[in-house]
Amino acid sequence: MTHRFYSAFYLLCCIVGVLTVSKAQAQPTDFEKRQSAFRALKDSVFFNPETSPLTEEDLASFSGLPYFERDTIFVVKARFEPSESDEIVEMPTTTERIARYRVEGTLHFELLGEACSLKVFRNMSLAPALQRRPDIPLFLPFTDLSNGESTYGGGRYMDVQASDAPFWTLDFNQSYHPYCAYNPRYSCPIPPRENHLPVEVHAGIKLTGTTK
Repeated sequence: MTHRFYSAFYLLCCIVGVLTVSKAQAQPTDFEKRQSAFRALKDSVFFNPETSPLTEEDLASFSGLPYFERDTIFVVKARFEPSESDEIVEMPTTTERIARYRVEGTLHFELLGEACSLKVFRNMSLAPALQRRPDIPLFLPFTDLSNGESTYGGGRYMDVQASDAPFWTLDFNQSYHPYCAYNPRYSCPIPPRENHLPVEVHAGIKLTGTTK
């Protein structure tokens, strides 16, 4: 009787242990939570007729943005080198409009075994009171070797949160296409030539219908 009791008790403990481990493993990580929040926000903008860049025809058949698989390899620590001047650049766009940005600095990092660097900008079209607010993200436009195949030929953007720390986090899983990739009526800044990455960044939002 005692042997049967302890055998049953041991079996119950094993089952509870397996269920506890499975439940712990099923909990989303902080990385997964960030990606889910990013995707939910982007999709909500595109589904809303008031905010969507899609044409009325495209919106009628829209079922959600396509994304690359989430991958932590595209989350990197970048050393921030602040700009030594208040340089203002005039960035050409996909229309005749010229966009004005201030160069905040350069981010240096390694991605897929390659040494990379990207300039990060502050939008000077914002009201002065907004330009220095720490919660307003900086603008990081870039191109890479996936453009024209699995991503928009004109490059992509990222919103980067500034920090007082010497190293900033860059998460390319949260890169997205400019609105002109979906509708030519939009005027979108063209990433500067020096913001080109010598790798294929298969992360973030991709083009509809691509399999990579």
